Amino acid sequence: MFDFLKPLKQSPFLGLTGLGGGARWSGGGVSSDIEGGTISQVGGFTFHFFSTSGEFTVPSASSVTSVDVLVVGAGGGCSPGVAGGGGAGGNVESTSQPISPGTPITMTVGSSGGNTDGGSSEYDDGGPNPIVAGGGGKGGGETTNGNSIPLGSGGGGGVGWSGGRGSGGSGGPQGNSGGPGGGIPTPIPPATSRSGGGGGAGNSGTAGDSGGNGGNGTDRSPIWAPGSFGAPGPSGSFGHFSGGGGGGSVRNNLGGPAGPGGWGGGAKGGQANGGTSPGGIAAVANSGGGGGGNGQPSGAAGGIYIRYTTP
Repeated sequence: MFDFLKPLKQSPFLGLTGLGGGARWSGGGVSSDIEGGTISQVGGFTFHFFSTSGEFTVPSASSVTSVDVLVVGAGGGCSPGVAGGGGAGGNVESTSQPISPGTPITMTVGSSGGNTDGGSSEYDDGGPNPIVAGGGGKGGGETTNGNSIPLGSGGGGGVGWSGGRGSGGSGGPQGNSGGPGGGIPTPIPPATSRSGGGGGAGNSGTAGDSGGNGGNGTDRSPIWAPGSFGAPGPSGSFGHFSGGGGGGSVRNNLGGPAGPGGWGGGAKGGQANGGTSPGGIAAVANSGGGGGGNGQPSGAAGGIYIRYTTP
């Protein structure tokens, strides 16, 4: 998919959505028994990408004693109906993280879907302080509030066909709050109703009155862009994570556009017209982005990313 990614032999390279289980590579005159995730080598660094839970194992004789780690929680999904955008999962980066060769490190990758909060992801080396990134909150359905969440970002509030608006859910220390549902007042309130956007790791979602945009995520591009991980940011470079999902809109001929997802993989909301929910753009896989109301309800799963200098 990307010409500058050079997959290494012995275990098939499965692209940016590869399996999270064990892999081993050799090539370029350098071999390694370091295992776990989908492995690629770019610019003198080796990357291990876990899209599902697994183990990272460094042999006792390895010269690798520290790694850079990014842990991303799963984005929240969306309720049925004219839903608010899902809140983004949190993300936590640790550089020069010490490791103990010979001791397996457990990776737990949070999952998501429609109509649910996102799950937490965890890098657990057996020490007292595992690295945990919380999941995002579910976007609220018709007239209901977005879910609040202890670590990640809160979901956006929904809007009812017969009026009524939900509030945005509160975010935790790794995220922000979702926006409330809203719309432009007319004699037919549902015709112009828009749901609130889900919160992102970088900023809160906007209210439905303002478009229901998902909050922007976090720019981790200095380390993770070379591996084309996460989602593109404003400049087009990869390495952005945890964007909130956009809110849905009622009646695309009257209600205005649905909310876009925040930078960092958030889904774009869809627009309901005559009882249907067309459009929208799905959250970017393993970015931690929130789902989009009215058409793209599934939040993105989390992911765990590891980098070290190729020995």
